[in-house]
Amino acid sequence: ESLAPKAAELAVAAKRTKSLLNLFLRFFLNISVKNTSGNRGIFDFVLDKTLIFCYTGEKFIKKGQKMTTKELKTNLPEYLQKPDKPATGKLIMKLLEKFVKPEVNGGGYIPKEGPFLVVSNHFGGNDVPAILMAFKDEKLHMTAGKHSNFDMPQGVLARKLQMLGIDESLGKLSPEEIAETKKYGDKLRKKAIENTVNQNPMVRGVHGAQYVRNSTALLERGDAVSIFPEGVHTDFAEDSRKAVGTKNKTELRPAYRGMELVVKNYQRKTGENLKVLPAAYLEVDGKPTVNIGEPITTEDNDTDMNFSDFAMTKVAELLPEENRGYYADKVAPSED
Repeated sequence: ESLAPKAAELAVAAKRTKSLLNLFLRFFLNISVKNTSGNRGIFDFVLDKTLIFCYTGEKFIKKGQKMTTKELKTNLPEYLQKPDKPATGKLIMKLLEKFVKPEVNGGGYIPKEGPFLVVSNHFGGNDVPAILMAFKDEKLHMTAGKHSNFDMPQGVLARKLQMLGIDESLGKLSPEEIAETKKYGDKLRKKAIENTVNQNPMVRGVHGAQYVRNSTALLERGDAVSIFPEGVHTDFAEDSRKAVGTKNKTELRPAYRGMELVVKNYQRKTGENLKVLPAAYLEVDGKPTVNIGEPITTEDNDTDMNFSDFAMTKVAELLPEENRGYYADKVAPSED
């Protein structure tokens, strides 16, 4: 009962500052990507002050409690604070290892030490378990959609596997593609897509900032993070799960730039370049395959492309030409 007045006051305060915070977040998401040597004070203010205010307020109202001091200090939710997966997570990995055995090419490129970020295509099918198995010896935290994973029954498993949650975006899809996306899957999946479409942009911005903070904290700890820059996969043909890596399967789509925020925030906080590891999932003669490429950093980008697109061209190089899609004409010509 004593929490009710405080929650109500906080809700009113959040509503009054909604427009201002929305402007801050929009400004942050723009300058942090476009300007690598800009005003760090503004960058820090938005990440630290706005995030703490909004996220604490959200948790306080929904659960009747504030974030713990440890959550604020570590920038990590409770389930990610321990360095190792819980027993249930380890058991899931053992089961996956028994049943999911992808062929891994380029495993020698996996850094022997230090953190790294894995960027991969997201064609659906068995890409998630295959990538988990390709990096089973690493402390890898895969990124999964909040609405379609963490808010679903399998969210329990996602937390046990110490995955990172991020809000899905359909911003790069046409109205026709969004309409098609809404038709896909069972009732729970359709509800997840509907929630994505209807989500308040401000809330998505706050959660995006939280994702950047969580990812950076894990990388600073020495762990690895994996992300699908294309976001939600949208190939919903009936045979799509059988056609990974074929002409009938999805082509690469333009990447969102969230991974770039993670890279630059890590560099800002540590003063070090973050290794980014391109990886591509496909099926060769029916066998799940993960191709891993040579690590890159922002210093390797000598093109006019932003770093997200540059990284995705490296993923495209690991795929058959017919699956390169948006990045087909951006791949450097082969020296052969």
